[in-house]
Amino acid sequence: MPDVPGAVNLRDVGGLRAGDGVTRSGVLFRSGNLARIDGAGVTAFGALGIRRIIDLRDDDEVAQAPSPVGSPDVQTLRVPLFLGSVESFFARDVSLAELYRLLVEDSADRVVEVVRGIV
Repeated sequence: MPDVPGAVNLRDVGGLRAGDGVTRSGVLFRSGNLARIDGAGVTAFGALGIRRIIDLRDDDEVAQAPSPVGSPDVQTLRVPLFLGSVESFFARDVSLAELYRLLVEDSADRVVEVVRGIV
C-alpha cells in the first residue's frame, strides 16, 4: 500500500488477475476521497507518477471537501458516479451485491465514462 499521508484507502491495483494475466504494479491506483491529504501527502502522491484522477463525487461533495492534489501534470476527470452523494448511495440497507447491481442500473453511462477514463 503506498504511503500517502491523509489518503483514504489508497491501494495499488497491481497484481490483480485480469484475463490471462495480472495487472501491472504502479499503473493503476484506487482510493477514497483525497481531500484529507496534507502537504507531505501531496508530495508523496506526486512521487507515484499518477497523471489522471477520476473523481466520482458530486458537485456538493467536491465543494465541501476539495482535493489538494492538482498540477498541470495531473488531469482530473470528474464523473459523479452516484445519484446523490456517495454517502447516500451506500446508506441504502442492501447487500454489497445489490449496491453494485443498482450502480450499474442507475449509472451505466457514467460507469462507461469511468472505464474510458482508465483506458
